[in-house]
Amino acid sequence: MKKFALLFFLFLLVLPGVAQVKIQPQAGVTLSRLTTDEIIDKSEARFGTDLGVSFRLGNRLHFYPGVYWKRWSSDLVVLGSDTVGTANFTLDVQSIQVPARLGVNVIHGDLFKLRLNGGPAWTRVVKLESDPTDPEAWNIEDFNNNIWSWQAGMGIDLWFLTLDLTYDQGINTMFVEGDAENRMLSLEIGVVF
Repeated sequence: MKKFALLFFLFLLVLPGVAQVKIQPQAGVTLSRLTTDEIIDKSEARFGTDLGVSFRLGNRLHFYPGVYWKRWSSDLVVLGSDTVGTANFTLDVQSIQVPARLGVNVIHGDLFKLRLNGGPAWTRVVKLESDPTDPEAWNIEDFNNNIWSWQAGMGIDLWFLTLDLTYDQGINTMFVEGDAENRMLSLEIGVVF
């Protein structure tokens, strides 16, 4: 984590020297659902929130990295052992996500832009809200330290306002045990300057 913070700080230091840089703070809502596996029998999507900032480095074609805090959740039916049986509960997670996308402005006007973007994203779970009295509940050590996904999205700029829709498809498992991957849809509104 220290290496990441140092790299991010160095990135911010060189940012003013890079031509065609746009800063895009955003806030939005997420809809998240886990895939089923031998542990998770059923997953229902729930709404969450996100807050972050992206940078557009370039003009019509741009590199589009960012840093986001995301709070997401899913209603789950988890298969238990023969003695415990199935359990229903809500998984509430807070995470840091760092996407590194490439984007292109399909429409590139002065007051209106239509953008497409895609690329990988790294996620780390930083907080888990679960019932501490439940011995079967997950804890933060049950999550993989490095959760990777592919993102694809589109957005519009109307003068200085932005609206982005992004789909996030997990490419490795969320948990140390099991094969569940996260699927997330994010809708974010922000400004660009």
